[in-house]
Amino acid sequence: MSLLQNSCVMPVPEWAYVTSRGFVFYKVKNDDGKWRSIYIGKITSTLGSNKERMMTPNQNMLKYQSDTMNEYFGDGSFSTQDYIAGPYAVFLRISSQTSLYQAVQRAFGVKTGNALMDYALMCNVLNSNAAYNIDTFVKTHLHFSLGNLNKTSLSEILKNIPTSNIDKFRIEWLKINKENLECKEVWLSIDGSNHDCKTVGSAIAEKGMAKSGNNCNIIGQIWAISTDTGIPVTWFVNDGNIPDSKAIQEVIKTLTNVGIKVRGVILDRGFASEEIMNLITYSGYQYIIMLKDGCNGYEEMLKNHANDIRRKVEHLVAKDGIYGIMGKTKVFKKSDNESNVGLFFSHKSSYERGEYLSNKVLDELQRLKDAISEGNYDVTPSHDFSDMLSVVKNEDGSHVDIKINFDKWQNIFDSKGFFAIACSGDIAIDELYSLYYLRDVSEKVFAELKSQLGFDTLRGHSDSAILARVAGSFIAAVERQILISYCKKIDVPVNIMMKKFERISLKDDGSGFISPTFTAGKQVKQLLELIGVKPYDFNDLAIQVSSINNKRNISPCRTMSSLLQDNIITVEDEYIYAYKTRKTQEALANKRPVGRPKGSKNKKTLALEELKKKQLSKTQVDNKSKNESVKVTISLKSSDITSMKEIKRVGRPKGSKNKKTLEQNKLLVKQEVNMNIQEREQDRDSLNKGVITCNKEITTELKKEPHRRGRPKGSKNKKTLDK
Repeated sequence: MSLLQNSCVMPVPEWAYVTSRGFVFYKVKNDDGKWRSIYIGKITSTLGSNKERMMTPNQNMLKYQSDTMNEYFGDGSFSTQDYIAGPYAVFLRISSQTSLYQAVQRAFGVKTGNALMDYALMCNVLNSNAAYNIDTFVKTHLHFSLGNLNKTSLSEILKNIPTSNIDKFRIEWLKINKENLECKEVWLSIDGSNHDCKTVGSAIAEKGMAKSGNNCNIIGQIWAISTDTGIPVTWFVNDGNIPDSKAIQEVIKTLTNVGIKVRGVILDRGFASEEIMNLITYSGYQYIIMLKDGCNGYEEMLKNHANDIRRKVEHLVAKDGIYGIMGKTKVFKKSDNESNVGLFFSHKSSYERGEYLSNKVLDELQRLKDAISEGNYDVTPSHDFSDMLSVVKNEDGSHVDIKINFDKWQNIFDSKGFFAIACSGDIAIDELYSLYYLRDVSEKVFAELKSQLGFDTLRGHSDSAILARVAGSFIAAVERQILISYCKKIDVPVNIMMKKFERISLKDDGSGFISPTFTAGKQVKQLLELIGVKPYDFNDLAIQVSSINNKRNISPCRTMSSLLQDNIITVEDEYIYAYKTRKTQEALANKRPVGRPKGSKNKKTLALEELKKKQLSKTQVDNKSKNESVKVTISLKSSDITSMKEIKRVGRPKGSKNKKTLEQNKLLVKQEVNMNIQEREQDRDSLNKGVITCNKEITTELKKEPHRRGRPKGSKNKKTLDK
């Protein structure tokens, strides 16, 4: 650990101790209760003014005991900050390369989208969905928002997210699943959960029995998860008592509208109802549903085939001791038709669950005996064991005995390890088990949602805030499932890797210079390489943090060097690219194509046509002048005509010509026409003479040099030309 620069020295604290080599340490207790020593500085050769020993502190002293340093050097003398960068880099890469981050920003906007991404990141790192944790989280971790969030601003953002934006994000993510993640035809594993709701006066929360066992306000969720990828596809929030059949219908309708084909639906025993089975059948899909223990289909198959498959190798359908048989029976007593029901027996589960039951019975039996020995004759067995154990005493209460119903105990013991699955259509028993086993992905997603992301309880002050939190939980669950898929490829536990990611940080040495500390082990480097995060990404993040601290503008659409190198663009880049593409297309549309347009004429043709027009117009003018010399047009006004009718003039009208003059004019016109004809004939004769003269000259030239036999001198043959 490097010492602080500028030769700053301070007295050795009373709670510290010095080794023989001059190193200063202090002890601190870990979370597990064990003590460890932390190196905080080194002794100097000089003493203080009061003859006390002096030391030069290091980064650990600045990190763990900054208050002590500020007391001696003054408040604000040393300011350093460590930024945990590993989780942010991993989830930025995961969300960007799957287009999840882009979908969030397109649906919610850049600022609100970054806040939701920070909320999901906090849930993954801290395993909690409580908004008040955001204050300390953003101070120590790199995050998406450019400004520091706090619990007040985050709660305000979540409260004001419109439902339409959530619906838009849902559609955006479905389209991404179809186009980018190739989720086009799937078996859907649909699961639901009832969460405790602490909101007062909520319109979507109703009284009911939650998963925690409490009778309180609950809000139901139903999620659809692709069995091919294990990634959540969509989700819906339901009122506490809404029928699950309506929610399933809404899920299927939403998927088909986007273009994702559903092959069938896999459901847990919580959805085992005739209404849901009929709904899925009428919608044209197959169903695979686990039946409840008290269901008629389960009881009938257990009664008729339990002994046929118990450890019978001819009915072995899968590894680890899974036996099964297919039969037809009514799933419910009031069912109109029989359905295909598969009965399965798990040898390993039977042994474990049977022994667990027996241990619980023995513990309850011992509890009853201890109570009776203490004189408590009114003790009764708990509800879970009332069928197997009972307390019997005399009428006067003098003698108390415990009666054990061994037949009932044996029947329950023997039923452990059995389960039944109903299906529509004809499916082989081994295929039925393998299809239902796909549902394991949704079980794990909901387990992660509650235990690792902290969403066993929904917190929020309004219904809009609750809906936004559920959207945030969906984003966090998608990110975690993608990270789990990467961890499985190299066989490492996800929780341990998350803790190791937090050891990758950016450090400020107090002078404003920020540098990455990449102290990751082999597994972390291997996982980062698999995800796509490069070591130089952390240098890029250090530059970004410096820019933010120095109030320099950077894009709110966060990115890293490896994303740019792999051509993974942000929403901002998408808009810029779309704008440039549109401008380019407009320019190409307005640009004149190369060459002359089809049907147009070149300059030579246009010149010839213009010459013809001039010649034609000249001819028309000449003809008009000739006609005017022969033909006289008189235009009269209406008033003149009236006056002419009223007054009879004597003699020929003024300006008119007599017959002799008209005949002379006709003769002149004929003579002029004949002269034009003669001139044209003369021009034609002269042209013909010129052509004949030219032909004679060409013939004469040809005769001078007659064609010689063979190829002309200097010419090349065909073979040479081809080469």
